[in-house]
Amino acid sequence: MWRHTNNGEFFINNFNKKVQRDEILCAFLCLCFKIISDRFYSLLTSSPAYTQKPPLAKPLRTTTHYSWKPLRDWRIETLYETTIHMKKNLYHLLFALLCVVEVNAQNVLMTDPPSAPDLFQQADTMVNMIAYNGETIDEIIPESSQVPPTTTPIATDRPDQTECPFLVPPKMFQIETGASVEYDKDPSTSSKIKNYTYNTTLLKYGISRQWEFRFIAEYLGTKITSRTDRTLNRNVSGMNSIAVGTKIFICEERGIIPKVALLAHLELPYFGSSQFKVKHLAPRFRFSMQNTLSERFTLSYNVGGEWDGDSQNATIIYTASLGISLVRNLNMFIEAYGFMTENSNVENEFSGSFTNDHRADAGFTYLIKNNLQLDVSGGIGISKVSPDSFLSCGLSWRFPQ
Repeated sequence: MWRHTNNGEFFINNFNKKVQRDEILCAFLCLCFKIISDRFYSLLTSSPAYTQKPPLAKPLRTTTHYSWKPLRDWRIETLYETTIHMKKNLYHLLFALLCVVEVNAQNVLMTDPPSAPDLFQQADTMVNMIAYNGETIDEIIPESSQVPPTTTPIATDRPDQTECPFLVPPKMFQIETGASVEYDKDPSTSSKIKNYTYNTTLLKYGISRQWEFRFIAEYLGTKITSRTDRTLNRNVSGMNSIAVGTKIFICEERGIIPKVALLAHLELPYFGSSQFKVKHLAPRFRFSMQNTLSERFTLSYNVGGEWDGDSQNATIIYTASLGISLVRNLNMFIEAYGFMTENSNVENEFSGSFTNDHRADAGFTYLIKNNLQLDVSGGIGISKVSPDSFLSCGLSWRFPQ
């Protein structure tokens, strides 16, 4: 609880006794300091000394967890220049003190503190360090009370077939690019078939915390070599149809309830090579879900449907991927997935049966930096219509960092 001593020092103690009461008191204190600091901010920015100064291009460091207006917009050099016209930098000191107290109060609410933060010691350190010579924010406010920078590692939809439910942070781009090859055989014609994806690129942009925009482009190729009938030989390549879509956040993980997102894409027939592009609009969708099993294991799974743009037959999609954290920055996955396509009768209607394409794969991802990841994977086909084997590698990059 909070206690006021004869020396006017504030501190927190006895967290383990009355946690709920302490949270209410901390919330009230945080609100009080926010009102005071906002009032101080409005008074300070209305000063002629501030309004006549051009803004400088050194913003303070912020994260998505704190959106406090003085911390977000203030520049320490401008603050120093303004306070010169006031009484001996009193507002400068008051502003820094309010920063320390409010950030610590918010930390108490957002986490389970192991011990009480010593606000008086932080404020005393801050006062001793202020020299009024254009210090940076690292020198004005003690490091323990500063808001940490965003360090969330990149979350990608490759290399597995299971789309993740995580969205790109707002106002950030993410590129996921790679190449793959499938090997298959046709015993009836003694043919060897290689399907190449020379490049597949997924561009994502975070519009908000609940919505991201997606753009997909692929350059494909097919090579068929027959020993018995050379008329079957072919080697073609070209652009696939461009697809645009979105990912929409639905809910966070809570207990056995998974983290859920909805993905929807529309493949457009207006672009691409004649050998690969679709004839009509081809929609596809899937629900992406994930459960955290432990610190090292996660279970991700998808279910959805798609149309090929050439017929009315739908294809049911399912995926299940087990993610494993091996060592720092190195992860692997083991996955099973498949496509079940409706079969048509002579009237081009659903005949009641499906063509099943079941596959299994595994792979590794290595996080070079929080915004840069390498991946490699490979798999085999289980069904008769599936390819015999396939390999893939790629790179994912999120920017700005």
